[in-house]
Amino acid sequence: MLPPPEGQKDFRDPKVFWYAASKHWVMALAVAKEIWFYRSTNLKEWTESSRFGADFGSHGGVWECPELIQLNVEGTNEKRWVLIVSVGNGAPAGGSGVQYFVGQFDGSTFTSQDAPKTIRWMDYGADFYAPQAWNDAPNGRHLALAWMNNWSYADKIPDTGGWRGSMSVPRELSLRRDHAKDLVLIQQPVRELDALRKPCVTWAAKKIDRETIMLDQACDAVQDIRITFRVDANTTASYFGLRVRGNAAGATVIGYNVQHRKLIINRSAAGPKVAGFAAPHLAPLEPREGAITLRILVDQESIEVFADDGRVVMTEQIFPDPGSESVAVFAEDGAVDVASLTITRFGAP
Repeated sequence: MLPPPEGQKDFRDPKVFWYAASKHWVMALAVAKEIWFYRSTNLKEWTESSRFGADFGSHGGVWECPELIQLNVEGTNEKRWVLIVSVGNGAPAGGSGVQYFVGQFDGSTFTSQDAPKTIRWMDYGADFYAPQAWNDAPNGRHLALAWMNNWSYADKIPDTGGWRGSMSVPRELSLRRDHAKDLVLIQQPVRELDALRKPCVTWAAKKIDRETIMLDQACDAVQDIRITFRVDANTTASYFGLRVRGNAAGATVIGYNVQHRKLIINRSAAGPKVAGFAAPHLAPLEPREGAITLRILVDQESIEVFADDGRVVMTEQIFPDPGSESVAVFAEDGAVDVASLTITRFGAP
């Protein structure tokens, strides 16, 4: 490992990988609020090749834990590089978070495709930090998981049996061309989880009109929920969504504000009295083809929400009452159509 650059004390975890095109090692090193790139042929002597970040992205906190990954653009032969950088403060949900940049890397210099002030957040929840990617995963897959916690309260949340915080579900990463040919990072739970799913609840279609429908079946506390809401001319509800892990007084709410086009997680009834924990967290989410689609992984002390096929993601710790396993679907001030709903529990394959 290199010593900290002369005069520089804020020195964070590096990312080291082999760059085959020009046959040398690359190290991406987080230094203060920049990423410094080094190259080496022997992993002993290193030469600085470039720096990135002085005028790019979020600078709300120190930069940490860089990951530089080359991803295919889905459906094409194109490849782009994605630079993932954790930020110690200033994320959308408050405290620490993760931003990413899409661009090109020539073995020495990373060039972002975006304007300097563009900020792309990998996760809009409060508890997704320092993602770590596997090197050379089989079959060209790109997999990563992150620390599920936040620096603003990591030492203050409850001790849940000898540990605080955990890791997210492993996610598969890809790039997709979206509106106006924008390249968006897509995150999906790894497909290996599908072998653990056991059916529990299925709806074909149902209208929710100014009501809350509690699901009678107890599916266990660990669930995989997939639901599609119609958001079209027939939608009169101002706010709709789900309540998980408890009744109306103690549940975590995953809701959608129709007017403001925001996905909202409210865990104020399922958390400790810790500063920064109870505030609702929001993510921008536009309907696609007249619908909002959510996949929600509910665990003992966490939820991970993958919206719009993984374009928008929110990760949150929760601390519900023991035995809280119920799920409810609700609509306020009007009606919303649920096009489909499936809930599965996780069990042995």
